[in-house]
Amino acid sequence: MPDEGSVTKLRRRIVERLAAGDVPGAEALIDELVGAGQAQGRADLDAWVHLLRARVAVTRLDHDDAGRLATRACGEFLALGPNPAAALGLASLARLLDELHRFDEAVEALAVAAFIADQLTAASPTLVEACDELTSVFAELEVFDVAYRHAERAYVVTLSGDDPLATVDRCVALARLAARFGDEMARSGDDDAELFFERAEQAARLGLDLAARHRSSPAQRQALDLALGSTLVSKGRGAEALAMLDGVLAALSPAVTPEGSPEGLADGGGMRAAARLALGRAHAAAGDHIRAIDHLGEAARWCEEHGDKVLLPGALTALALSQATVGRTNAAFASLRRVVDAEQDGHHHRRRRVAEVIGDRLRVVTDEHTLVRRNRTFSTDPVTGLADQRHVEGAIDELGKRWAGHDVSLVLLDIDNLDSIRQRYAPEITDEVLRRLASVLRAQQRDDDVAARWGDDCFAVLLPRCPEAAGEHVAERLRRAIGDVPWADLAFGLNVSASTGTASARAPFDLGALVLEAGASLYVTRALRSFDA
Repeated sequence: MPDEGSVTKLRRRIVERLAAGDVPGAEALIDELVGAGQAQGRADLDAWVHLLRARVAVTRLDHDDAGRLATRACGEFLALGPNPAAALGLASLARLLDELHRFDEAVEALAVAAFIADQLTAASPTLVEACDELTSVFAELEVFDVAYRHAERAYVVTLSGDDPLATVDRCVALARLAARFGDEMARSGDDDAELFFERAEQAARLGLDLAARHRSSPAQRQALDLALGSTLVSKGRGAEALAMLDGVLAALSPAVTPEGSPEGLADGGGMRAAARLALGRAHAAAGDHIRAIDHLGEAARWCEEHGDKVLLPGALTALALSQATVGRTNAAFASLRRVVDAEQDGHHHRRRRVAEVIGDRLRVVTDEHTLVRRNRTFSTDPVTGLADQRHVEGAIDELGKRWAGHDVSLVLLDIDNLDSIRQRYAPEITDEVLRRLASVLRAQQRDDDVAARWGDDCFAVLLPRCPEAAGEHVAERLRRAIGDVPWADLAFGLNVSASTGTASARAPFDLGALVLEAGASLYVTRALRSFDA
């Protein structure tokens, strides 16, 4: 019987076959997925079968059949209730419905998927995949703030898995996303571009710090150097980035394959194109427009040959500016015409419509959708009674204003052994462990502190008017208080420990950046404790 991992790989292979135009191969694999669903009795596999068959119908231009299958898949995913498979399936379904020009249904499916993903607390690979899919969809629609929020959520879920190399990949993804969003916003004159550049630099530097502490792959380090160098160029620090980007380009040989790149990265050719783009912009910033034209022209050619519409507009725009600067006016106009052609992909009007309605749809789903309604308010974790991540994110602007001008510390607290507790004891014991941990946080917090459940085995405490040294002291006090709880009174042999990470900033602050920094600190403290042991 296929396990969860093999089923996921099978589903991804079907998508790859469809993307490559191999419809017969995809249909043969769909038949295998049908067999797996029958063997395991899993409703989510039935839903995926109908969604994938709808994609086959789209490939064959049979939109009536595709619509019928999509409607059936939608009902089956909704029937699953609030779980990661439903969030992932509905996010993928939203893409298909948009292709079928069923815009209202696409927005509804996307809103429900985002809502479900926001409410889930149990970490799982499927939840990470759902967050990645939501990030991708919202990024395509250019709703950058929502896209980045889901990317951060994938980082937090990965953080609880205690796999530092997977977290390095997440830092790569965050840095690349933030840099890309910043560049696109800067081209449109959006003042929030600088915020995304700051996020990109911080994510890249955190990733490089983790990579230095663990045996990360050369591809991971190259990707982080590339993301950091690109961001420094965007921030006007091109001279600082030149040597770094030269090194990245020199290290990327033509033999690099997709398997040699971290998760979420383009293949080797894509990384070389991105490196050339960043290096060209750095040379342009330094006034060497001849070298800039060489690098930018190569980047643009690769993007056009491989249909990369993410990098292409930036490469062509930068190329046109350098060509105009050295007097190549006709070439500059030609490059600008190519920019216009590259951006005629039909998604900008969808972006405007989504930007107008997605907030309203999310509010409607939150208030009215019975399939994901919970017994408690959406901003409260149902097990511990603490605020959840969504509540803190929604209140952070108000909190930032209230604490303006003061130092604020964030403590991330991650349970070391929650998975083993789940395997050994009954679910009621696991829930009671979480409740007692919440009680420890409540007993230790001041009136203005904000304690929240941040994920399956992760808690967060915001400490206003608390400088970094004091935040570290609080973190250690909480860790010791958890160790002092008489856990054996709850179940024979039960022992619970936790690791902590801290970060500090002056309010108002970027919560996502603070979480990234505290997460990196958590890994460091956990690694040091393991070494001492």
